[in-house]
Amino acid sequence: MGSCRRVAAVAIAVVGGFLLLLAWDLYSIRSELSAGQAALDDLTLDAAGSQGLTGLADDAASHLDAADGRARSSLPLRLLSILPGSGDQVRGLRDLTRVTDELGETGAAAAQAIDARLAEAGEPAGRVALLDEAIAQLQLLAGSLDDLDLRGAGGLAGPLGRAHDDLESTIQRARGKVAEAQDLIVPLRDMLQGPSNYFLLAANNAEMAGGAGLTLSAGLLTFDGGDIELGDVVAASGLRLPDSVELPGELLEVYRPTGIGIDFRSTTRSPNLPAMGPVVEAMLAPYLRLYPDIGQLDGVIVVDAVALRDVMELTGPVEVDGKSIDADSVLADVLNENYKLFETAEDKPERVSYQGDIASAVFESLTERDVPAAKLAEVMLTSSKGRHVMLWSKDPKVQAMWEELLVAGELPPNGLMICFQNYAANKLDWYLRPEATLDVSLLPSGDYRARLTMTMDVPGRSDLPDASAYILGPTPETQGTFLTVHLPGTAYDITTTDPRGFRTNGQDGPLQVRTFLVNVPLGTTLTRTVDFSLPRTTAALLLLPSARVEPLTLRVDDTATVTDEVTTAISWLAAGPPHRPSDAGPLPAMLLVRSSLLLVDAAAIGLAVWVWRERRGNPATQGPLLLASVGASLGLVGLALAGIVALMLATPRV
Repeated sequence: MGSCRRVAAVAIAVVGGFLLLLAWDLYSIRSELSAGQAALDDLTLDAAGSQGLTGLADDAASHLDAADGRARSSLPLRLLSILPGSGDQVRGLRDLTRVTDELGETGAAAAQAIDARLAEAGEPAGRVALLDEAIAQLQLLAGSLDDLDLRGAGGLAGPLGRAHDDLESTIQRARGKVAEAQDLIVPLRDMLQGPSNYFLLAANNAEMAGGAGLTLSAGLLTFDGGDIELGDVVAASGLRLPDSVELPGELLEVYRPTGIGIDFRSTTRSPNLPAMGPVVEAMLAPYLRLYPDIGQLDGVIVVDAVALRDVMELTGPVEVDGKSIDADSVLADVLNENYKLFETAEDKPERVSYQGDIASAVFESLTERDVPAAKLAEVMLTSSKGRHVMLWSKDPKVQAMWEELLVAGELPPNGLMICFQNYAANKLDWYLRPEATLDVSLLPSGDYRARLTMTMDVPGRSDLPDASAYILGPTPETQGTFLTVHLPGTAYDITTTDPRGFRTNGQDGPLQVRTFLVNVPLGTTLTRTVDFSLPRTTAALLLLPSARVEPLTLRVDDTATVTDEVTTAISWLAAGPPHRPSDAGPLPAMLLVRSSLLLVDAAAIGLAVWVWRERRGNPATQGPLLLASVGASLGLVGLALAGIVALMLATPRV
């Protein structure tokens, strides 16, 4: 009797120990793969600028190598590899870790090569060399991905088979991403190598337009050999055409009151830069003919004071006319203080010159100072999220690059944009803080009915004691406002409670536009509403940035408040609560757990019967004890396998 118990105990201990070691090794492999994936996820532009790519890539490679090493040195896996049926599974697991290890080594080598160029990318020639190195490494990565040998998934168990298929899909996606990266970087390299001419529209956030400040200054930006040179910055008011150029679509109908197509100041009245880029090119053509040595125009860049501030946080302060200007002071200097310093219309040339000198000084600092290329790219991409930097190119390949980087100023079909555009020729937007609310209900048809209420408090004269005559503008008692509302293309039954109706309406890209033109007395509040319906399939919108210094706030269903600082997804209560994923574990693991618990129950019953007979003095048979031993052993095996299956099903993507 005692020998049976000892045999059973030893069997349980051996099986349990084996399974615990196996579970630990599988857990370690999974943990190393997770750590490798996390390190790869940290390979951002920001990390490249602050930490360097090499350290992060080496960290990822070391974790992936550790996972592969564990898969090959694990004693339980070695034992399983010689057993019929399980050997294929072990070989499949080792194939997965081997391939991920090879990917990690290839990525680390590429990161080291690019890191070496990053250190020199602050100089003009270094920027082009960096992109040349990136192109070369992408070609090597493409070759390495093509050479990866991931054997077929035939015979692999469900979790391993799915992991194999996931990795195979990941490799295919990586090949596509490498090709996309080549399509992005090659045009960027060619643009920087140049010579390329971009027309810079300096948008002024003190006088707002549509999704950008009004264009009050402009200049020619030239890229040549990696160098960036900004020519003379001139007042956009001096660039007015005698006749309008042709406008695409319904832009003229929508923005008719603004001088679009004839006045360079109105080139940002529409937030749709892909549509306005060719318009700017056509408007600039007569001026380029006067300077044939410039050559053709390659594109348009819209930059505002917020982007200038973001760049100065990287480059440091500049000195203009004996005054030091830094990232903390540049917004006030450019958008408010200089209108107090040069407060009359007669001072305009000096003011424009002063603003242009600030912009030129910042651009010079980009070329003269040691500015990390990765950091600069990160700053520009971050600034573009608020529409403070936007680019258009006439070259389709370069334009595709801008669109892929989300800096092209495109309008998505499910967008919502609210722009309180300045129509008073003043600089009061520095003081204005517009707001909006969106309330959505469910119609009997199942569609949505929304009410958008927009308000803007205009301060009175007593609230603007430091405002100069130029800040107050030519009509100091009123704030002329051209309020434009961009609604999704699917919106219908669009109405307003304003008895005068909409000033204009039409299509701007994929979005529908409704406008109001109002003279708002100082010291009062402008309020307008737009009611519209949305199909049931449109249960969320993207709130698009208006590019104000202080973002517009939107209250949805009186429950949540967001801002339009960056593009933000919004939904509403009538759309219903979001789907909550089940807390249950993977089905195979749950089935194993439940089966194992039944076996443990059987073991407990068998042990209880055996103990009961022993206490009654009845001759104890081996049946109940055997049932308890077998049930406990199989129960432990099942629970361990359940944990292993759960770990394998949760193996992260690498």
